[in-house]
Amino acid sequence: APTQQSRTVLGLPPTLLPIWLAVLVQMLGVGVTLSTLPLFLTKLGSSPNQLAAIVSTFSIAQVVGAPALVAISNRVGRLTVLRACLTGNAVASLLTAFSSGWRGVAACRFIAGLTAASVPVAQVSVADVVPPGAATSKALSRMASAASLGIILGPAFGGFVGELARSALGVTSAVGQCRYIFAASSILSALVLVLSCRVTIPPPVVHRSDSTSASATDDDATAGSTRVATTERPPPYAQALCRWSALVTSFSFTISVISYSLFAMRHLGYGQRELALTNSAAAAAALAVNLLFLPWLLDKLGESVVAALGLIVLG
Repeated sequence: APTQQSRTVLGLPPTLLPIWLAVLVQMLGVGVTLSTLPLFLTKLGSSPNQLAAIVSTFSIAQVVGAPALVAISNRVGRLTVLRACLTGNAVASLLTAFSSGWRGVAACRFIAGLTAASVPVAQVSVADVVPPGAATSKALSRMASAASLGIILGPAFGGFVGELARSALGVTSAVGQCRYIFAASSILSALVLVLSCRVTIPPPVVHRSDSTSASATDDDATAGSTRVATTERPPPYAQALCRWSALVTSFSFTISVISYSLFAMRHLGYGQRELALTNSAAAAAALAVNLLFLPWLLDKLGESVVAALGLIVLG
């Protein structure tokens, strides 16, 4: 019979599926915000500088909140922290729906940023459950696919809710449609929060480097872990390089989406529907790469070469 580690769904152990779903919904909320917030604030009379300040508010709060929540998840559990992330996303989206100006929206985005640790917590969960090596890289790519899928579905979800509010409820103003979109995003996060309360994941698995039997002692396991740490220690600049790469890619992504949204509204006459389709198409390309191309490329070239190629393409 297949073991727990050999059974997979979407390329992940079943124990990680609740976390995958939490990442999906959290990033769907981000996708809704990226596609709807520029239109919402513009129609409320906010300036591009105020929009930029709100986007930065979210990012600054995320810098503070994400490391703290990851550390807390070591004590209280990954799912507990992910539930807190879903709660923060639901509250922030609901309050945004009732905001009347950019200051209120900025406060909501600060709340969302403080609790936007779903992706790093999910990455730590992968390290807890999946054996180190190629399996970890593939599982991380599946988590990245959940984030990409959320970004795809977010704008499409926003466009659908906006059209539904217009056709079924007679909401003709762009501001009114945006309010319904944020409220619907809040409800979706709350539903997944309720669903997550019905599942559990096991404690972290201690991965050993040798092939000892199930009856090996704790001392043997500790020795095996020590050998892995001694022989596979990364170079001292590895963490700095990884963090710099993450900073560059996140900065480029955010600047591109926000700037293009403002440009398209002002010079191309885009509304909610067009912004949703454009952002969803771009995120769909990212999802296709994560699901179909990236795992094969990792097997062929290795993580470092693939990361370097990604940065070159981004540049």
